Amino acid sequence: MALRTPYFLPTLPALLVGLALAACSQEADVAAPAPSAEPAQVSGMYKVKGTTVVVGTDHSREIWGNVILVQDGASYTATFDLETNYPGPDGEVPAEVVGDGEGTITGNTLDGTLRTQIVASRVPGLDAHFIMVPPAFGVRVVSNATGEVKPDGSLELTIENRGAEGEDYIPTRTVVKGVRTKDE
Repeated sequence: MALRTPYFLPTLPALLVGLALAACSQEADVAAPAPSAEPAQVSGMYKVKGTTVVVGTDHSREIWGNVILVQDGASYTATFDLETNYPGPDGEVPAEVVGDGEGTITGNTLDGTLRTQIVASRVPGLDAHFIMVPPAFGVRVVSNATGEVKPDGSLELTIENRGAEGEDYIPTRTVVKGVRTKDE
């Protein structure tokens, strides 16, 4: 009497491999969630600091201050008050870079346009808003800004600056990083 293999045994390994592959593909589908289309929550005030570099040179200056972002869905408005030491004919003078802008938020990425004015001290070493010493209002600057809100809530911005129409301004690139301030 010959030993006969039941008819289902040759197909059992193929069936087990098929089930294992199906299980793996279902796990892969579960393990890889679709990226969120929701914009990151960016509203708040950020203390930032960084560097402004004159494009095509190694001339740079530190910059620091506050950036305030107000979110409305996938859009934002920005206001900022930054400080730097601006080059002047008699050396560097303290200056403020103030302005506003708007843009869009896609995921955790920001993309927008900014308008700024440089307000400088007329006296080297003296604050631009020192009492009884009128400030010098400098060039108007238009900028394209791109940035990212990091998973820890910090903000990184790269800002490409150029003079507004009719203004004499050498293009610069500013990179700042900062953290959202806590509610007080």
